[in-house]
Order: sequence, then structure tokens, then C-alpha cells
Amino acid sequence: MKTYNNYILENLKYNKITEEEWLKLFKENCKNFSLDNDPLYRGDDENMIFGFHEPIKRDWIKGTYSEFFDEKEKDKEKYPVVRHNSLMGVGGGNVKEMIRLAAILADFNFDEEDTPVYRIIPFDNSKIVFCPDFDLATLDILNKIKEVHDEDFIMVEYTKNFKVPVDELAKIKKGLNLKQTRFKNNEAGFEFFTSSPCLMLRISNEEFLNKI
Repeated sequence: MKTYNNYILENLKYNKITEEEWLKLFKENCKNFSLDNDPLYRGDDENMIFGFHEPIKRDWIKGTYSEFFDEKEKDKEKYPVVRHNSLMGVGGGNVKEMIRLAAILADFNFDEEDTPVYRIIPFDNSKIVFCPDFDLATLDILNKIKEVHDEDFIMVEYTKNFKVPVDELAKIKKGLNLKQTRFKNNEAGFEFFTSSPCLMLRISNEEFLNKI
């Protein structure tokens, strides 16, 4: 069992917390958040309204470019964002399209109906890595790109007036000369991952953010 600021965390993936606990963590750790910041989303089948993600080392199922990320994990100083521990999601696209596709990718049956989507609020100055497509698997599975490099990713911090580096990511994507993509353009946004603590808020309750 893990704890964070004396909160008991029973679920090693994400943790359902109360509104009061969520607000306390928000006020203490999310001063850089603003409704003007670029939003970040994740679809997942967790049934909660208020959630918390802690970067805990989890069982690592070999995923997309796993050897590449295994190597990066060896140098925490140069590569502080550990994909194995990370919350993954999407940012930098059309909000309606990001939400729809976040739900689709969270469901193995590609059915977004009733799949929960969460607004992700990283703790202040969290480091976030962005990938050059909505789903990193697009590069590997659809385009048969077997190697990626440091310059194919962009790391930013969650500061005040946070913006996703959309133009730079679009240039990287164009340079990869993708032959196939699941989606026609960049409206779906770009995949991100962060191994920093984050709050989660189900988007059906997103109006809650207007009150804090």
C-alpha cells in the first residue's frame, strides 16, 4: 500500500479520492493550473469522479518501443520522465475530438460510448513528454518505423500559461513522413506521458473547475 501526504492509495493504477482530498491536493500543488492552459485528457475505464495518479513502478508489459524507453530509464538525470511509471493521455488538439478519441483508445473495442474520460491536471512544474502523434503505436504498427530517437520527442514543464508545443510536434510528425495514420490531421492532438503526480477529474464534472 502506498501513501501520499497521508492519503491511503489502494489502487496502484489510479486512486479514487474524495472531493475534499482532491481540493486539498489541488490548492497545495496545482497553482500553475488555469482554465486558459491547454487541456490534457485521458480515457480510462476507472469509475470515479475525483482521482489521483501517483508515479508508482508498475508491472511493465512490453509496449511500443519498450527497449528504447528501457534504455532511457537508466539515466534519470537526463531523462527524468519514466514512461513505465507514467500516466498517458493526449493534448494539443481540438477538445471535442481529443475527448472522443481518448475514449476510443481507452477501449480495446474502439467504442467510445460510456468510456470515462478525465481532465488531467499535473502538479506544478511537472515534466511532460509529448510524442509526434496521437498514439505512439501509429509509428510502429501502421508505419513500420522500428526506431525512434530523442529528437522525436519534446519535454516541457507544466508552468503557468501552459501550452502544448503543437507547431514543433507537427514538424516532427511531418519529418517522419508517415504513410498511414489513424486520423487525418492533428485535430486529435498528440500523446503525452508524465511520471509526475497528477489529479484527474471526470469530464462530466468538469464544470467543477469553474468553482475553484
